[in-house]
Amino acid sequence: MSDAATLRTRAATSADAAAIAAIYNEGIADRIATFETEPRSATDIAGWFTGEHLVLVAETGKTGPVAFAASFPYSSRPCYRGIGEFSVYVRRGHRGRGAGRAALAALIETATARGMHKLTSRVFPENTAATKRGKSTANAPRPEPIFDPVTILTRGPRATDAFDRC
Repeated sequence: MSDAATLRTRAATSADAAAIAAIYNEGIADRIATFETEPRSATDIAGWFTGEHLVLVAETGKTGPVAFAASFPYSSRPCYRGIGEFSVYVRRGHRGRGAGRAALAALIETATARGMHKLTSRVFPENTAATKRGKSTANAPRPEPIFDPVTILTRGPRATDAFDRC
């Protein structure tokens, strides 16, 4: 199991695509972090490494990546340049041990160095780790806050199973 003392963060590479896909697929299966329902392959994730996205991993020496944080452009419109929408996913067996926080901190540092001025995300209220992490990170001291508190998504009534097919 990971803890903050044994974690190392770094920029992800296409060689991490399979590990990132596995972590992401756990998040899809658990249904507390995304509306996505279709598992991702390493090939799908490899498409993230075009230079347009920021992808960071937190890893342990023994297991490789145990968490990732990724930022994608919020919009292609010029007025939103410098704003990223981010996600953080943590391997089940490593949740609650600082891996998500470490990956997010590395993402914020990298985004700041690249001149980005805002990161934002939306999370489900059931995802208490993400809402807690977002609030604590948003309040961290830094010259200019780059991280906005997360927007909490509430799920409407499920009259049909359409939600499951998004």
